[in-house]
Amino acid sequence: MGQIKIKTDVCVIGGGSGGLSYAAGAAQMGARVVLLERGKMGGDCLNYGCVPSKALLAAAKAAVAGQNSEKFGISYSPPKIDYARVMDHVRDVIAQIAPHDSRERFEGLGCKVIQEPGYFIDPKTVQAGDTQIQAKRFVIASGSSPLIPPIAGLDQVPYLTNETLWDLRALPQDLLVIGGGAIGLEMALAHQRLGSRVTVLELSSILPKDDPDMVALARDALLAQGLTLLEGAKVKSVGGTAGAIEVEYERQGQVHRAQGSHLLVAAGRRPNIEGLGLEAGGISFDQRGIKVQGQQRTTNPRVLAIGDVASAFQFTHVAGHQASIAIQNSILPPLPFRRAMSRDDAVPWVTFIDPEVAQVGLNETRARAQGIDYRVERVDFKAADRLVADRKTTGFVKVLLDKRDRVIGAGIVGPSAGELIHHWALAVYRGSKITQIAAYIAPYPTAGEINKKITAKFVGPKIFNPLVQRIVKFWLRFL
Repeated sequence: MGQIKIKTDVCVIGGGSGGLSYAAGAAQMGARVVLLERGKMGGDCLNYGCVPSKALLAAAKAAVAGQNSEKFGISYSPPKIDYARVMDHVRDVIAQIAPHDSRERFEGLGCKVIQEPGYFIDPKTVQAGDTQIQAKRFVIASGSSPLIPPIAGLDQVPYLTNETLWDLRALPQDLLVIGGGAIGLEMALAHQRLGSRVTVLELSSILPKDDPDMVALARDALLAQGLTLLEGAKVKSVGGTAGAIEVEYERQGQVHRAQGSHLLVAAGRRPNIEGLGLEAGGISFDQRGIKVQGQQRTTNPRVLAIGDVASAFQFTHVAGHQASIAIQNSILPPLPFRRAMSRDDAVPWVTFIDPEVAQVGLNETRARAQGIDYRVERVDFKAADRLVADRKTTGFVKVLLDKRDRVIGAGIVGPSAGELIHHWALAVYRGSKITQIAAYIAPYPTAGEINKKITAKFVGPKIFNPLVQRIVKFWLRFL
């Protein structure tokens, strides 16, 4: 079969969250789009990441729903957990969402979908199978993959990653997890709640990018739920066979061993840059990914890169944000005095453990490192009546303000922190002053009222003070 040659407006490499967002937007704006995907449509988020992990966490939450019901005067029998059916639930959730990311949907939008890996053969041409594509713009959205650390013996034993975990049909009896970041902790807690004994080995501290005060509360809660957390543990070697894995690690100057039936490697992510022909495409990169400017442009003026392959923030929502930036900077005419720029300073993220940990903007550690003068406002969850009624008072909101009282960062630890952080994500993005936020009306009684409480704590001393009291008393004499 001979070569097929296509000329188009845009060629997108990667059918994950970033590539699909870009392709859908560009096609609906009238651009001719060729979309290349070498694996499953939907990429990591749909098939191995966000969607299955949250489905598993939902099942795990249901498994322990009765553990804390005594405080409400209600008792439950211990749950009976069928792990195979839990995994069927995960697959069903993926299946329900998959049509939104399917080849059929994108062909319906007008995209030409080619399910082959794409790579540059020169700065203006990409090869995909027996098809050569020349485009006015290329968008690389090839995502990331699990990082496999160079641990002695790891290549000799069976291990799981977030990509292979979903093939299990029997509950791991003793699960060892290398990595105390979001993926490692979420999967650790989910399996602990489903009945596994779980040990997490982390080289430094769990959740190192989050506020230390929030992490401290989360750590105590995870330990109370039965997780074994070995922080400051350097894994030296791995050995054993299927069902009998042994990890040797060094901690506090002593060498120890941990045994388990299964091993999950969750030591981070690496950008998918191999096989893209980046050198042939004139695209600069290093081991951290493709180098881009704020407009998501690469060193090849025809090429933009978005998502995990070009960002230190490896989140689905960041890929979607960068897709919108890329659309504005690739197919729309430029606006005078304005170019769309990505905003790393306003990126929110959530770790969906219990309690949830959510952050946006700066925390105290990063603010101090940058020499920023700031003040902190903090309110505990017990200040919101709805959270008291729901018995969800373990947690707090912490907000950082600059000298002009603008919100420069916020963190929340507690139940539904991921839902509550939206308020502050918008404030950081807009550079809002906390006094502006205080003006909104919060419905009562809701968990979200906790955000109103923290603004009231800031505004209160400015209103209820001796000077205002004297002014009011003086004025009342004339009424």
